[in-house]
Amino acid sequence: MAGFAPSFQKYGLQPNLYGMLGGNTTLLCQPEAAPEPDKEWFKDGAPLNTGTNPQDRVLLLSNGNIHITGLTQGDQGEYECRATNQYGTDLTRGKLTVLR
Repeated sequence: MAGFAPSFQKYGLQPNLYGMLGGNTTLLCQPEAAPEPDKEWFKDGAPLNTGTNPQDRVLLLSNGNIHITGLTQGDQGEYECRATNQYGTDLTRGKLTVLR
């Protein structure tokens, strides 16, 4: 079975993402890849501090997506998901705007 590098060509983040102040949002990281890639999230170029406990405000889901609850103005910025396997790396970016 042949493998291939991650690609976000079909399922990349939308370039402009919106959430309501105090609301929730989920950012998707769904590359096509074989084997399944490791996924890393960044915000404004820095590694994103995510948790895996359901009580965490910025939660890394088992599928690699992130779910943010109780959105604040501080959550605004450019988010990037980077996917890597032995065949290569790809990334997708989107800017999150928090609306009042």
